[in-house]
Amino acid sequence: MESAGIDGSKKASSRDFELEAIKLAENRGVSVSQAAQDRDVHENVLRKRVREHREQPEKAFPGNGKITAQDAEITRLRKEVAKLKMERDFLKNRSTRAETVAVSFLKA
Repeated sequence: MESAGIDGSKKASSRDFELEAIKLAENRGVSVSQAAQDRDVHENVLRKRVREHREQPEKAFPGNGKITAQDAEITRLRKEVAKLKMERDFLKNRSTRAETVAVSFLKA
């Protein structure tokens, strides 16, 4: 399966590449900066991957289309907030127009 690698490019092909880079940094006594250089990835990206793997090894870097339940909930809530803002703005504009019509009717 071809997917974006540890640095977001297509040159690295899989989760296995990312796990190997993490093992290199953690288990083989190689510094993260050296492991990143050996794998041709940015040091900060590898550090992030190592941290993700330590915190939740089974859920680390799930790949495209595989989001955590928490991220899915955040996405759903953001969509809901955007919808509610549109409804609020619509109602706000509607009430402003009604007031304008009422004032101009009273002046006439």
